[in-house]
Amino acid sequence: MNRTVDLVVVGMTDAAAVAATDAARRGKHVLILAESQNACYRRGLRRMLDAAGAGCRDRVSILAGFDVASVDGIGAIEVVLIRNVRTGHLIGINTGAMLATIALAPGIVSATFNNSSDGTPPA
Repeated sequence: MNRTVDLVVVGMTDAAAVAATDAARRGKHVLILAESQNACYRRGLRRMLDAAGAGCRDRVSILAGFDVASVDGIGAIEVVLIRNVRTGHLIGINTGAMLATIALAPGIVSATFNNSSDGTPPA
């Protein structure tokens, strides 16, 4: 599995399938994460990707049995750390974007904004 993608999508939802298909159509590599297997969802996604054009299906991967442990970056998302639900094994995915189509656990994503004049955190 390539550990660098353009977009990480969390959840096997209709919105995830549409976002992944659109990104693949534009030549982006996408990883869809889900906590459980869903064969019906996979079949529908494959049909959407096949209809989207040549090569789209090759640019989208699905990892079932994983959830998001943390998201990190300076000024933008750089890494999404994912956890195997069964084993607890962690994998870092380099990415520049993430779309959560399901609710994430509290504390996974929190933004810190710095003061534009001197770079310090707000009071």
